[in-house]
Amino acid sequence: MSSEIAAVDVDDSEDDYIKTTTHNYVSRKAIIDGAKRVEIKGRSILHQGVRVRGDLQIVKIGRYCEIGESTSLEPPTYPYEKNKRVPMIIGSHTHIGKDCVIQGAAIGSSK
Repeated sequence: MSSEIAAVDVDDSEDDYIKTTTHNYVSRKAIIDGAKRVEIKGRSILHQGVRVRGDLQIVKIGRYCEIGESTSLEPPTYPYEKNKRVPMIIGSHTHIGKDCVIQGAAIGSSK
């Protein structure tokens, strides 16, 4: 009887994530602002509390990336024009830990 309870617990944890058609796993507790301007290539994981600011500028996340809990991805401002933002690119095979604030134009590989 305890094995049935364990199986239910595993199913509940899978329901915490949405699996996309490109096999990304996005936590139901992640926030993606401006989702039309956010591109996630495939097989990447966005954990709970992640906030992606696609409403500010385009954000591209490569394949096989893992973005840790409570991490914020915010495209940076241009150095001389504070009203404009630079597109953000997270390269494939990149791991970003939890509780990070990322404001860089590019991280990881360029492919």
